[in-house]
Amino acid sequence: MVKVQLADRLGNVQTRRVGFSWLHFFLGPIHSIGVGHILTALFEIIFWYMLLPIPGMNFIVGAIGNLSFLPERIINLASYILLFFRSLPNMVFGIILVLIVHLLICSRISSTKLRRYMRRKQLRPVEEKDARILIRYRVCDINIGLAESFDIRGTTKYKSAEENWYENNQNRISSGPSFETRSSLRFTTEQKISVKIEQLKNIYDLGLITKEEYNRRLKKLKEEKTN
Repeated sequence: MVKVQLADRLGNVQTRRVGFSWLHFFLGPIHSIGVGHILTALFEIIFWYMLLPIPGMNFIVGAIGNLSFLPERIINLASYILLFFRSLPNMVFGIILVLIVHLLICSRISSTKLRRYMRRKQLRPVEEKDARILIRYRVCDINIGLAESFDIRGTTKYKSAEENWYENNQNRISSGPSFETRSSLRFTTEQKISVKIEQLKNIYDLGLITKEEYNRRLKKLKEEKTN
């Protein structure tokens, strides 16, 4: 498997793997269940049992034959289909077919899983080489943009994070009078502005605002402090 670096809208980088899954090659349906592909696991189990010489098919055919309400034509057809890969040379053809399908699933399951993960987490490749790998393994289309093309200011998540940050702290500051009544402590205007400056620095350190925006707001707060 090949490593690729992905990043979200806030610049958090993570490494994921894509390519041929040797884990699925050896574990098969167990691996499919582990990664959440329940339908794939169910398909593999039925497909393997139908085409591979696994014991027990004669019991199933006998059970179907005991269903008296089914027409004999249906019973004979079901028996023919279920036992088709239980005799030579059909058995060899069934083993080859299972191997081909299994290899195809092994080569695609990690790509499918990563595509869903990228869509859910809103991830993009960090560099061009990562984008080429994703395109080669058909995780995304050829028009995929790099993570640097993200505009975090245009996202609802970015706006709400900043607004909630200010709202929560503004509520804490505005509730100062009731707080000082209980504890006999008083926020002066200078102290409140100092708290706002500290909050502004935290927002800038988190990367939620640009340096120009930080300097503009800091200058405004300092002017309020001197007045």
